[in-house]
Amino acid sequence: MNIELVVDGEPVGKARPRVTKKGQAYTPQKTRDFERVVAAAYKQKYGTYRQADGTPLRMDVQAYMKVPKSDSERVRQKKLAGEIRPAKKPDGDNILKLVADALNGIAYQDDKQLVEQRVSKHYAAKPHIRVVIIDLTK
Repeated sequence: MNIELVVDGEPVGKARPRVTKKGQAYTPQKTRDFERVVAAAYKQKYGTYRQADGTPLRMDVQAYMKVPKSDSERVRQKKLAGEIRPAKKPDGDNILKLVADALNGIAYQDDKQLVEQRVSKHYAAKPHIRVVIIDLTK
């Protein structure tokens, strides 16, 4: 079964682990919060459905970022039409990593099943992430 999921909100990239003075590593709060949002959106739509262990999967992530309010109307229209793309943070690979980690053990047994991955960044009036997971055995 192919999975298609839309998660509302400004795309967030996976942040590097931080280390306390005592040497304990932890994931920053913003990253943990968005991972929870992605996992909750999946569970709301698909419940406990999980791809079978060992199934090769492709994950496509499209990140739609908000157009800055400071942009002129002409620039805004170009961004919304896809003529100008967001070459800015967060990095595409970090967005993909956050989504893959958030769905690990929920949408699939382990992210080692992801044999193909693709991420693209766009502008949109309403920021969101679109995730498609495709079963490559079908």
